[in-house]
Amino acid sequence: MRKVGSIAQLVMLIALTGFLSTSCKKTCDDGKKNQEEEEVDCGGPCKPCSDCNDGIQSGTETGIDCGGDCTPCSLVYPFNKVASGTSVSLKKVECAGVNCAAIGEGGLLIVSTDKGVTWSPANTGTTDELFGIDISGNTIFICGEKGLIKKSTDLGQTFIDMTISNRDKVQWNDVLLFNDQMGIVGGSKLALSYTDDGGTTWNSVKYSFDSQRSYYAFSIPSDNALYVVGDNSIQLSSDFGKSWTQISLSDDNPELKNLIDVHYLSSSRAFITGEPSVLFSRNSIEWYDKALYTAFGGISFGSSSGLYAGRDVANERGKILETLDSGITWKQIPVVDEGVRFNDCFIIDESNSIVIGEKGTILRR
Repeated sequence: MRKVGSIAQLVMLIALTGFLSTSCKKTCDDGKKNQEEEEVDCGGPCKPCSDCNDGIQSGTETGIDCGGDCTPCSLVYPFNKVASGTSVSLKKVECAGVNCAAIGEGGLLIVSTDKGVTWSPANTGTTDELFGIDISGNTIFICGEKGLIKKSTDLGQTFIDMTISNRDKVQWNDVLLFNDQMGIVGGSKLALSYTDDGGTTWNSVKYSFDSQRSYYAFSIPSDNALYVVGDNSIQLSSDFGKSWTQISLSDDNPELKNLIDVHYLSSSRAFITGEPSVLFSRNSIEWYDKALYTAFGGISFGSSSGLYAGRDVANERGKILETLDSGITWKQIPVVDEGVRFNDCFIIDESNSIVIGEKGTILRR
């Protein structure tokens, strides 16, 4: 009996030793400041701690010296006016990496190669009104009235006129590039056309000569989900615009008309801007007014932050709103001149965003 007891005690001692060695093991996610860590679970042998004044993105920061454990990026980088080189109203802005492009009245196009710090005019070769723009690398597509579609591969220095059937009967409102070969345009007469050869040829998938309805904006949250919205209509494509299925809307929706912009964070989280304010949906069927008291304007999202730039509900003053929780809550950002009404915005990254509007106004942070 004494021998059995000794063996049992030995087994218990070994188990206790293993438990203590395991429970006392120091790690970089144990919620304690140990093993020469500078702060709890960071520094020393762990990941670097956030240094909110070192001029680089480190630790839990989501931008340079902001976000995460530091001050929110929206407070570190306020909006400031930058020179646009024009006094005409700017309508839409898009960016890809460091390159940005914005369209304005009378066929105007201005471009930037430094995330919107400086801008220079481009020669579109037209005075027709432009309504849609997209950019990928150095490639820019613009579209507008009288069926106009143009393409530049040198960031707006030269443009090639695209040929498309029924072009003089359609006003193209938006263009979206999937890659350097595939893209789609949508506009009046419920017209939708796609290209899979870089714009050399366009294939019409929808067109209704007698229709007074239009498509206004595209959004693609994933490769198998492309959405287009129009007058009380939402269409979904899973093959990059070659075929479409209409989404049935609830009868209780606010009227989806006079739309300007749409952004799908996912198939279960989407936003639309237009005359009826900012609308939100979890299923594309039932839409709800976010009661943000806005009119028209554009919307853009980063990873979790979002930006709205437009007008107040009376359509008289400029209004900028920001969300840091994927659109659940929004706060208004003060602007120096609320007399300027805004038309669009774009979040380049956590530290850089652009807002455009009337009188050639460009605000940047």
